[in-house]
Amino acid sequence: MVTPAHRPGTQAQFADLRTPTSSAPTFAHLHTAVTADLRRHWSTTDFAAICSMSPRSFYRWFRAHLRTTPNAWLNDLRVREAQRLLEQSDLSVSAISHAVGYASDDLLRRHFAARLGTTPTAHAKAFTHKPGPRAS
Repeated sequence: MVTPAHRPGTQAQFADLRTPTSSAPTFAHLHTAVTADLRRHWSTTDFAAICSMSPRSFYRWFRAHLRTTPNAWLNDLRVREAQRLLEQSDLSVSAISHAVGYASDDLLRRHFAARLGTTPTAHAKAFTHKPGPRAS
């Protein structure tokens, strides 16, 4: 924190020595807004508006603090939600791809495979619980 030097004599100090508040955007607010509406076609301009920043300033801030791009972050959120839906629902891959905001099943497959190393269908099969024979 930078403060002015003390003046000699009886003149009062006029510098307000309050702790400065952070100018960084509220990431939690952005995360909440985006995860609440993954289906939406989000842009960096939308993200910047939520954080009350210009798109360019937001992009620089985002890269510096999260070490990724806003688009990569959005795809990661979408893939994680698709993964959760595949594990916990009976929805089709097509329904899930649209629910998480991808325009096509192919986009979901591409991003899912890049992040998790498997296809959505294979992942869903791994989490399908088939009832086994019951012991009497």
